Amino acid sequence: MLPNATGTVLPNATAKLILEGATQSRFAEALLIARSARDMGASRVKFDSNGFVITLPSGEIWAQSHGSLLKYGESVRMMVMQSAANSSNVKKINVYSWGVSVQ
Repeated sequence: MLPNATGTVLPNATAKLILEGATQSRFAEALLIARSARDMGASRVKFDSNGFVITLPSGEIWAQSHGSLLKYGESVRMMVMQSAANSSNVKKINVYSWGVSVQ
């Protein structure tokens, strides 16, 4: 059984994206990130007081905040799409308030 965005348990639901967090204070922000991550094909969003880790088939995205992800979201989406299309070695994208790092 899985809960929906409001916390209501849905008895016959199946997980398309797992949201896993260590701090309740960032849950609302994690839901916003999960909605965006789902569109990129993410399978998991993990969060704690340090930020958010989005697990994709081609690697991971770490973001400090939803705001930083919004600021650089289009660039991140393009990197994810190019990585998936080219089977490149991009394994980790870090999104900071000041820019994006690709490893």
